[in-house]
Parts: sequence; structure tokens; C-alpha cells
Amino acid sequence: LPQGCSPANVRLVPSSATPEVDAVIVGGGLSGLLVAEQLAAHGHSTLVLEAGPVLARDLASCTLRGFREQVEPFLKVDERAWAYRTKGESYDWIRVRAGGGRSLIWGGWALRPDPQSFRDARRWGRPWPVGYQDLEVHLWRVERLLSVSEGTLHPSYQRVSEELGLEVLPKRGALSPCGCCPLVSLDWLRRARLRPHAVALRLLFDARKRAVGVEYVDALSGELAAVRARVTVLAASPIETTRLLLASAPGGPGGAQGLVGHGLMDHQVRSYLVLHSAPPPAREATTPLERAAFIPRFVNLGRRRRRDYFGGFSLELHGPEAAAELDRETLDTLGVDVAAASRLSYHLVHAIGEVPPRPESTVTLDPDLRDSLGRPVPVIHLASGPEDAAMARDMEESALAVCDALAAEDSRVFELRSPTGRGVTSHEAGTCPMGRTRSAPVDLEGRVRGVPGLYVADASLLPTGLDRPPTLTVLALALNTADSILQAARSGAAI
Repeated sequence: LPQGCSPANVRLVPSSATPEVDAVIVGGGLSGLLVAEQLAAHGHSTLVLEAGPVLARDLASCTLRGFREQVEPFLKVDERAWAYRTKGESYDWIRVRAGGGRSLIWGGWALRPDPQSFRDARRWGRPWPVGYQDLEVHLWRVERLLSVSEGTLHPSYQRVSEELGLEVLPKRGALSPCGCCPLVSLDWLRRARLRPHAVALRLLFDARKRAVGVEYVDALSGELAAVRARVTVLAASPIETTRLLLASAPGGPGGAQGLVGHGLMDHQVRSYLVLHSAPPPAREATTPLERAAFIPRFVNLGRRRRRDYFGGFSLELHGPEAAAELDRETLDTLGVDVAAASRLSYHLVHAIGEVPPRPESTVTLDPDLRDSLGRPVPVIHLASGPEDAAMARDMEESALAVCDALAAEDSRVFELRSPTGRGVTSHEAGTCPMGRTRSAPVDLEGRVRGVPGLYVADASLLPTGLDRPPTLTVLALALNTADSILQAARSGAAI
């Protein structure tokens, strides 16, 4: 049995049983379907277990507005089935429990990491096992797979560059085949099979400590089932991947040094809305690349613009857009009625800051509390320190300066989200970091140490959280995991 486990908490199956598929992948988001399609393209049978329903899309008649309206019903989460606790703090965990995962809400942002982030990781004592140059070939491949393209800068962002002396870049992103919507992972689905409403409960092991499949529950019928596979890939998000590992074997299968679930990271975010009395644009945006821009990190770059904290932050800019597009709750917050909103426009400014990894930031399981599916509820704890507060002040100052550059004389600025207010967990990472030594739960090939046949392919792998949305980097690591599985299969080794 995996170290620290007993028959009461590990599901054993005969090692002689015939696998149903070559690979079972838990999670139908971008990283899960990327791995599934890579394996299927090389002739391996793959099955994706997706916990939620699947959006049926008509790409032939799709528009950006129509896409947003289609997606909206799939963003609702059953809090009884997906309950969680926090440890002292108050956090909103942004989740999507539907086929496509967070690709339904990511907006297509495809940004390469800053090489400085890899140098910062060494200062934090959690170095990346690969350098930026090592990762670059995978980044390039993912960009090709995503067909990443670049928008054009709206004139309002040129003012930001001129007034503040900051580099302002057009949005780089991935579009669906229709060309008007952000890419959704389901757009990749060609050869792999996907089973919706299949909520993974725990991993299956044989007597040789090898992962041989997944036990799951049909969320509609409540029936238990299992799928056996030669390879199991976890791509369910850092919190859900950690829950599966800990629910299957306390401390993590293989006794992964008790590090599974430690070092949880997320970004701190500061968000502002600039409300203009100027009328909305004459036409709606036709792609998510329009009217959006990115300000890359400009602090703590070598010896330039040093601050009293490590790491850095970047800014996402959106707009101008019609204020009538805002939801009713936001309009109420702004004190604007629906009729007045039709005559107004707005910009959004999001500052995204990297929080250092801390061993005391964890995902654990509540020993007593169960959700409506009978699973132990995850407990999320994000510790903070004085350097986080210092960065938050810097983020506020920078974001407000950008707001001022975007604002006209009669514009108003509203704070939407502050690191000192109710937190948000949306870019969680680092609960199963990859590394070269046994102090890391996962090796450089994406394999969980001590458990043959078990791989990880989501943001759990990140040693540090980076100073910007990490999707492109996560997909590069997922592609590396897929490569490792294919290489093991070609060599005839046990995968």
C-alpha cells in the first residue's frame, strides 16, 4: 500500500484486471483536454472525467455576446456538492464545474512568464527545476496549438504609456475557431472521449502501489462507477487535485513526503472601474482581443525599480465598453440605474500581484465535514506577510495612476476588489510542485513520486505563482507531462 495508508482508505483492485483505456484524465479544462488529445493523437485510448455538464456550441453562428450568454448558465456552482472551508480568512473560490472549466471565463489570455519570476523563485527557496529557456520550447509549441494572436491597442491606452512611461502591450490571446470568442478547451475535443457529470472520488491502486484508475460518482444518478487505466492524469485544479490525492491516501499516495497540499499560492488582486460620462463605443467588441491591454511587471527587475519585497505585479486593462453591459449588482454598487448606464462607458483596471510560496499556506481536508456527494470538504488556508501588504500598497498606487491616465475630467473611479477586503481564490497553484529532488511531490516528467502510473498536469505543478495569469505556463507543463507519458510508452517502460 502507499505509505501511511490502510485498506479502509485506499481502493485496491486486482493488478491482473484489464484496463479499459490507456489513460484516464480527471478534469475537462484546458490542461486536461490538452493531455487527452495529445495522447489520443498518438493512438492511445483516452477518457476524460468531467464533473459537470458540457456546453454545446454552434461555432458557425457564434458571436462574442452570444458566447457570453451561452456560458452564463454553466457558471453556477452547487455549493452543497462543492463546499469548502477557509481557515480564519474569508475567501471566494472562483470555480467552474462544467466542461471547459475556467476556459469558459479566462478570456483567452495567453502570456509568457517573465524570466525574472524564475530568479525570484530561487530567492524564495522554491526554485523552478527548469529555467525559462528550458520551458521556452514548450511555450512556443503551446502558442502554436492555441493559435495565439495579438490585438491592437485602443488609443486610450497610448495615453497611459505616454503619461506614466510604462510599457503597454496589446492583449495576446487564444481564439476559438469561430474567431470571435476565447478558446474553450472543448474546441480541442477530437479523438478523446469525455464523460460528463463524472465526479472523481478517489484513485484506485493495485497491490504494487501502482495507480490503476479512478472511482467516480455519476452526479445525476448518484451511481458509483470506476474506470481502469494504465495511466491516470490529474488535471482537476490545484485544490481538487489535492483533494483527490489526500482522499485516496493520507499525506498523498506514495507518501510524497507529506508535502501534497503545502505551499498553496494565489495572486492578490486589486481592481478598479473608471466610469466615464462619454457615450459607449459605436459598436460592440467582436473579439476578446479588442479593447484590452497588458502592462507587464515593471518593479524588481534586476536592480531596476527595487521595492521592499520580492516578486512583482502586472496589470490587465479592459475597455472602453458600454456600461449597460455591466451586471445589475455592479451597477447598483456604482449607483447607476439601467437607463443612465446606456449613456455611459467604462474601463477596468486589474493589478495582479505574485504572492510568495509559504509552507503554512495549505489545502487540507476537514476530517468531519462532508459535502453532498460524501467527499471530505477541502480547507483552504492562504497565509500572508508584511511583504504582501507592501506589494498591495504599490499595486494600489500603480492601478490608481493608470485609472487617472484613463479618466476624463468628469470620470469617476470605483474600487471593486482590494487585497485587504474579502479575498478571492482564482489562480491557485503550487500544491504539488514539480522538482528535481524528493522534497518535491512531483518529478520533472509530471509523475507523482512513489506512484507509478500517476501524473499531474495542472497548476498544482507550479513552484511559484508568477506575476501574471499563468495559463500559458500551466499548459506548457501539461504538454511536458503528455510528452513524458508518450516517451514512456514508446520506450516500452511502465508508464
